[in-house]
Amino acid sequence: MSIIFSSCLDNNLKFKSVSLPPIILFNDGPYIVMGIHSVSQGLQCLGRYGYCDEFPPEQFYRDVRIHPIHEGTTSIQGMDLLGRKVTMQKGKAFTCLLEEINKTILAATEDSELMPLAKELIGAVENLKKVTAHLMGIAAKGSPDLFLADATLYLEAFSIIGIAWQWLKQGLAVREAIKKGFKSNEQNFYEDKLYTMRFFFGNHSFLPLYRDFPDVNF
Repeated sequence: MSIIFSSCLDNNLKFKSVSLPPIILFNDGPYIVMGIHSVSQGLQCLGRYGYCDEFPPEQFYRDVRIHPIHEGTTSIQGMDLLGRKVTMQKGKAFTCLLEEINKTILAATEDSELMPLAKELIGAVENLKKVTAHLMGIAAKGSPDLFLADATLYLEAFSIIGIAWQWLKQGLAVREAIKKGFKSNEQNFYEDKLYTMRFFFGNHSFLPLYRDFPDVNF
């Protein structure tokens, strides 16, 4: 996945730092993890029929399961994310990402319905920053094996927070559409977006798993 972060651009859409790559690549690894989980949950809902070819989920699962294997296994993707992408240009890429997430959070705090979700994401992002800073300290001490030991877990946490950010952005778009008014045949579409967003942020869903990740004192 290629993301161009507007926070790294000036008013003329030129990069503020010539040393920062114009396109910051955060590979698909984090989102593949969630893709497999989502398909697996769908298969589980169908019970024993889920793995029979009468229903499409068994094909979906076989298709999606290859992604954490080809173009680098999940563990390799985790090490690439933590060891290369997050640390590139002394953390400039990671900083730009956080700036973009914070823009979304700030906009969401101005909406009464989205504010609680924005606060949830704030907590998760703060923990991610704390974990990242702690790991950078380990790397600075010259302990690469220890630094990358839990890179796969870091990848999972990163993916949860990244997807939560994208859901919050969609929530903002939906709330704006509601204010402007929409066609009657679009109501189900927008309502489904809001319901799914709330489910993702809910107490029995995904983000709370990493809201307090990891549960350690530094």
